[in-house]
This record gives sequence, C-alpha cells and structure tokens, in this order.
Amino acid sequence: MKFSELEFRAIQVLRKNPRITVKELALELNVNRNTASRVLRSVLQKGVKLKVTLDNRPTIFIVGECASWCEECYPLIDENNMCVARADDVDSLLRRTAEVKAKQVFISMKGNISDPQFTITLTCDYCGKEIHQGEKYFTYNRNNRTYYLCCTSCLKGIKYQLEKRSEILK
Repeated sequence: MKFSELEFRAIQVLRKNPRITVKELALELNVNRNTASRVLRSVLQKGVKLKVTLDNRPTIFIVGECASWCEECYPLIDENNMCVARADDVDSLLRRTAEVKAKQVFISMKGNISDPQFTITLTCDYCGKEIHQGEKYFTYNRNNRTYYLCCTSCLKGIKYQLEKRSEILK
C-alpha cells in the first residue's frame, strides 16, 4: 500500500487520537475540512482500520528492572524503568513480579474485582507484623513517606525513632 504524505500524516495523527473529529484532523494537517474528510475516506478505502480496543485484563506496573516478559518498558527520570504487563488473572501477575527486582508494584483492575484468592496484606514498618485486610491499622506520614503501623505502641515507637534520627542528622 502506498500512502501520500498527507495520508501518512493523517494516520500518525489518528494513531495518537483515533476519536479525533474531522475539524480537529484538518487543524492538525493544516488543510481545510473537505480535504481532511477526503484524506480520511481515502485512508479507510485503502484498508486502514481505525478502532479503539479496550483491555479489561488486570494490568501491573512495576518500577524497577525490566523483565523479558513485560509488554512495555518506559525509562523514568530517576533512572528506573516502568514496566507494564497484562495477564488473565492477578495470581499469575503476582508470581511473575517475584522474579523481578521491583522497587514498587502497582496493580490496576477494571471491572469486577471480587477475586477471593487476592488479598492485600501490609506489614508494620516498626515491628514487622502482618496487617491483614479488614484489620485496623495506623498510618504516619513523614518526609513524603507513609508508614503503616499495626498498633498505637508501634506508632509511638516509630515517631520516637524518626525524631531521634532527625536530631542526630542535624
């Protein structure tokens, strides 16, 4: 298939935003609306399919090293990488994250999230006890960091420890 320069530019614009109007396409291509409409009709007649597909599978975003099984990998400003992977179930995603040296892991799920095998557990940043889903826990924010704590004594302990550390650094 051969495309003219205008058709190729139109395809590039449509790849960025497939839901663009003909008026906006004409502005991007710097032509009038009739020409943009003609170019769009020509591109469609040549067999280019313009469609938006939604992916409702669970998606995981990993900050750290890129793995070979990750679908997409983006460099971040702080010299880390953001890896994006998708799977049919959350368990397979979580098993795969154990293989990668991940600094942070984010899971995005669209639709129904009622997966009984998937439970969120936190660990107390002071004593190390697991905080299970549904249990009461405390949070303490200091220096743009959130600490998760299981009880008030751990909360007092971490406050004392962090204040002592900041006094030493001064």
